[in-house]
Amino acid sequence: MSASADPDSAPRRLPVWVLVGIGLAALVVAVLVVVVATRLLSQRPTVLLGPTPAEALVPGACLAEPDADLAQYTTVWCDGAHAQQVFAVADLTLDPAVLGSDDQTLTRYGDELCARYLEYSVYLSDAVDADSRDDYRVQVLAVPARADYDAGAHSAVCSISAADGSDLTQDLYRPMG
Repeated sequence: MSASADPDSAPRRLPVWVLVGIGLAALVVAVLVVVVATRLLSQRPTVLLGPTPAEALVPGACLAEPDADLAQYTTVWCDGAHAQQVFAVADLTLDPAVLGSDDQTLTRYGDELCARYLEYSVYLSDAVDADSRDDYRVQVLAVPARADYDAGAHSAVCSISAADGSDLTQDLYRPMG
């Protein structure tokens, strides 16, 4: 009897239940990969490069200009040299009695909020730790004008830069979540 005629030498097929189980396991893995990838990508806001109005800045945006009071900034790649980086949104909602009529109240309040974020390393990467905090300074950007504030615009953004005025060369933003 030849080897090809031997019934024990015929290739064995896996049972249908095993094939179905392998298919379901592959489907579950694929769904988990999509869910994890979506979660990771959704934690960080999309940052568009180039000219960006101050009120459209989002955490994670790296800026070419060091100024705090521009109407428009140039967003650049964070892995290259940049003057400052947006790292948080500051809620400037104040009681009207505290707000008063001083135009600088919102800026001072925003600067204090940003300073607390730096103090506690909120929204900042591990590169900004207790030993290096003095190497950085923070400021509030995109503070709404009083008329805009009265109309409901109560948000500004916090930015971080090197205390000595040198360029940053890494991404310092850490999404919370």
